Amino acid sequence: MENYLKQARKDFTKVAAQYSVKDHLVLRTAIDSFLIAYDQAMDNTTSNMPRSLTAENGAKALLIGEFKESYGIYNEEEGYHHTEEVDVEWSTIKEIYNKIVEHYER
Repeated sequence: MENYLKQARKDFTKVAAQYSVKDHLVLRTAIDSFLIAYDQAMDNTTSNMPRSLTAENGAKALLIGEFKESYGIYNEEEGYHHTEEVDVEWSTIKEIYNKIVEHYER
């Protein structure tokens, strides 16, 4: 987010250079007000999270065993249905997380 704000200010400065000093100050004040409001709004809807899940950043220890999936087994010969619950694979958790990061980085 911080890089976005820096880039927005840099782009603004290039465009604003075409205007008079008075216009530049008015535009700069308006843009800064908008960026501050935007930044505050984003603070309420986003959080800092790692780009990837690893054992080194503690994610693996935190998430292993937290997510389960169930699947049913039906045995026709004996006529019973059995449901098993297993941990979601670590690779699957990482794939899901990576997709989320990829989506929100756009």
